[in-house]
Amino acid sequence: MTLQVTPIAMSQAITIISGLLFALLTVDSCAGYSAHGRQPPNLTDAALARRLVHQADWAAVGSISTSEKIIDYPMVNILAVDDSALNGSSTGHIRFFLLNLDFTGRDTQQKNKVTFFFTDEQNGACHRRGVNPMEPACPRIMVSGSVKKVS
Repeated sequence: MTLQVTPIAMSQAITIISGLLFALLTVDSCAGYSAHGRQPPNLTDAALARRLVHQADWAAVGSISTSEKIIDYPMVNILAVDDSALNGSSTGHIRFFLLNLDFTGRDTQQKNKVTFFFTDEQNGACHRRGVNPMEPACPRIMVSGSVKKVS
């Protein structure tokens, strides 16, 4: 497979920049999945999910592509995320910056569906326990929903 990069005209670049979306966004979550690994028996899937999201400072996010060359195909990006209140406690809301210069920003403007992926290996916890991040013993979750602009 050959990757072809198409240069854009200056007028297109100016249009893109002038339409820059630089807003704080949040996921209005509607579904989740947890691969519950070897965790203490009193740790529920919901508590595990909250812990994984709260300890992460980045996540893989999938969207439905709106790019004409790969329209309707899944796309994945890495975004910096946060769910903390000013005092550092978890809010339960995944927040992130999204620009329309980035394909994920453009995708969510037309097809507002995303899936975030978090794993315990994001902070090296699985590796420190000698667990391969691909094994079910390394907890991971997916949170799917739509993007909502926060002012």
